[in-house]
Amino acid sequence: MMPTITRYELRLRRERIAAADSATGTRLPGPTEVAELARRLIGDAGEEHFLIFHLDVKNRVLGFTEIGRGGVDTCPVDPREAFRVALILGASSIVAAHNHPSGQLDPSIDDLRLTERLRRAAEILGLALIDHVIVSERDFHSFAVAGEMPGAADQSRIRSPPLT
Repeated sequence: MMPTITRYELRLRRERIAAADSATGTRLPGPTEVAELARRLIGDAGEEHFLIFHLDVKNRVLGFTEIGRGGVDTCPVDPREAFRVALILGASSIVAAHNHPSGQLDPSIDDLRLTERLRRAAEILGLALIDHVIVSERDFHSFAVAGEMPGAADQSRIRSPPLT
């Protein structure tokens, strides 16, 4: 009797989003542009959403995935989900973004811890976590600009220059 093995097949579903449709293929040179794109997608949402933007070697947007959706002040995120599509798309780097419906942009302790976990995981996978941006309807907070991404300078040498 022949031994059996299970075969798995992963399929991606591509969906065009009107608010972000023109962003695919455009370069995200800095946190302002990341925030603008994230704000169009989730800035006015009444609950927290967590997005990962997938970038090529020239920081052009390949696409994005929503990896978490929560309540008004929390959003559960599984770090494994941050990299699943990035690896399949052949992304060189990622940018994390989430919204704070309250409009309060200061990162929570959980936000800081998650960012560090994502940074370490990206480094292991040979990717760069360039930034993590928190958006509200009118403003944004960049972890990279605020110096809240320890080790990011070392990581930026892997593949992509840091956003400035």
